[in-house]
Amino acid sequence: MDMVSKDSKTPYLFFTDELLLQFQRRNLIEIELKNALEQGEFYIEYQPIFNNEKLAIGAEALLRWKSKLLGHVSPNEFIPIAEKSGLVIDIGNFVAEQVCEALSEDFLDINYVSINVSCIQLKDTMYSEKISYLLAKYPKCRGRLRIEITESVAMANLKYTQSIMNGLQSDGVLFMLDDFGTGHSSLAYLNELSVHTIKIDRVFVDGVSQCGKKQAIIATVQNLASSFKLDCIVEGVEEECDFRFLKNIGLNSFQGFLFSKPISKFELIGLTQTY
Repeated sequence: MDMVSKDSKTPYLFFTDELLLQFQRRNLIEIELKNALEQGEFYIEYQPIFNNEKLAIGAEALLRWKSKLLGHVSPNEFIPIAEKSGLVIDIGNFVAEQVCEALSEDFLDINYVSINVSCIQLKDTMYSEKISYLLAKYPKCRGRLRIEITESVAMANLKYTQSIMNGLQSDGVLFMLDDFGTGHSSLAYLNELSVHTIKIDRVFVDGVSQCGKKQAIIATVQNLASSFKLDCIVEGVEEECDFRFLKNIGLNSFQGFLFSKPISKFELIGLTQTY
């Protein structure tokens, strides 16, 4: 029944061989996820964030999984299963600790690293305490750990999300609103949530140098961020001409394959130590 969309006008489907294979794979992934942490199969890559001089100033932590049985499994495939099963809480704790440890011991020349948080993690009543514990355990990461949330995460329970954010901000954690502009209520959430940074989604970036409509959208978001005194990061920059356009209109933080693909911790250390 999980495969039937809630929005479907026909709340049924025909059980085909293809659906059977999908069902079996989902079950296998869930089983393997339960052992992945103990087996040391998860690792983190970092997508650097650059300034307008193409110098790395921060990074986004991205979870990767290389299963001994399944090989590399895409986050787009295993994270929804981890969320549905509740395993994402333990996995998220692993990511947060790895990042805090790296900020304290390895990333001494980088301003910040962000982690992505799902609504399941925020619903964990101990989430704030866990992050506060890590900040105390790794004091050098205080003020340098950032948390990315999407509009859908905020929508899950707005008042509770506000209380989580307010508590962690007192510990020096800054929040980013990811995929800005792609939801239905982005402007409302800017007013309701204490965010530090908005990340302009890649859908508005690809080909922006040649598209007047995208230019107008980005200029509007840029002015909005300035009015709210928010930082802006442009995601998904892949073409030099788009980067030059965005730089020329005053944007100064960028992320995308034009600058770097996701890289290992040691590659990020080397990248920041070359300056």
